[in-house]
Order: sequence, then C-alpha cells, then structure tokens
Amino acid sequence: MAATSAHNNLPLATAESSQKSCALLKLPPELRNNIYELCFKTVYDNFSSFSAPTPPEYAILQTCRQFHSEAIQVYQVADREYWSASHFWLQRETYDQAKADAESMRSEKMRLMNKITIALPSKEYPGELDYLTREPKSWGVAWVDPLDPWSGIIATFKKKERSQCAEQKWSTKKELLVLLSRLREDWAIAK
Repeated sequence: MAATSAHNNLPLATAESSQKSCALLKLPPELRNNIYELCFKTVYDNFSSFSAPTPPEYAILQTCRQFHSEAIQVYQVADREYWSASHFWLQRETYDQAKADAESMRSEKMRLMNKITIALPSKEYPGELDYLTREPKSWGVAWVDPLDPWSGIIATFKKKERSQCAEQKWSTKKELLVLLSRLREDWAIAK
C-alpha cells in the first residue's frame, strides 16, 4: 500500500466525527415532510422556456442518506408535476436553434410535457409570429393577432398531416423533431 506522507498526518474519518447532529432530523417526520415539500415547491407561472427549464432543486437530497431516503418520493412528485403542469415555449429565430433545443431536451422529460407552444417566424406576415400549441391530444394553431380578419382565412398547409403525426397523448422527442422539420418546409423558418 503506497501512502504519501501528507496523508499520514490526517485523522481518519469515523462515523462519529463526520456526522454531526442536525436540528431538522430532531423534528417530527410530519414536519420534515412539510419542509421537503417547501424545498421542492417551484415558483413558476406555468410558463417555462424550452431552452431553460426550471424544475425543482434537489440539493437537499444530496446532503445525507436519511434526507435522501425521506424526501426522494416528495421530490419525484414535485418534479413530475413541474414537467406536466408547465407550459413550455420553444421560440427561436432559426430552425437550427429550435432543433438544437429539441435535441437537447431529455426524452424522459419530453414524455411528461403536456403543453408545448412553438413560435415561428411567419412567412405570410414578416416580422410576426405563428404559434403552434400542443395540448395533450392535438396540435392547434393560434395566431399572433386573433382580431386580424385574415386569421380566419389563412390556410395551414398539410394541417391534417401534422395533426396525424401529433395525435399521441404524450410528446416524444422524435415527434417534436418531425414536426419542426415539417414546419420548416411549410413556414420556411429562417436559417
């Protein structure tokens, strides 16, 4: 066994010396559960940027084994709630940026998302945006200015085809990438 002289002078860590008493662990389990719920409570307004989501923080889970074992289920519920209740917005200037955002999202998180809105540059109205919102069972089109008399006349190309590709209940990364590809063709997303 090779040991350096610097390590010979250090005291060995023991369970007694490395574990200090924690006031949180002295509280009743019911109060600790309430504290865990507050630790994982996300402050959000149901709007999240697709490129910068803000799920619950999990730092307390990394402090000690007991906190981890007591709080992991509370964290998992809060995390699932964040991903399923938030409205994610994918608004990028180019197709390549939007595609990069979609590719960077973890597949298991994509499956939890219920509502995604994609904002794209409008081919028909330069300087404005077209919106495509996916709710649990369909993609629907909404326009920047619903009072615009042209909004009822605008034809969405291959709408049926896009709807068929998105008729699943849950989003998948592949579904989103296919849809972005079709939107690139239909709305000529700027490169």
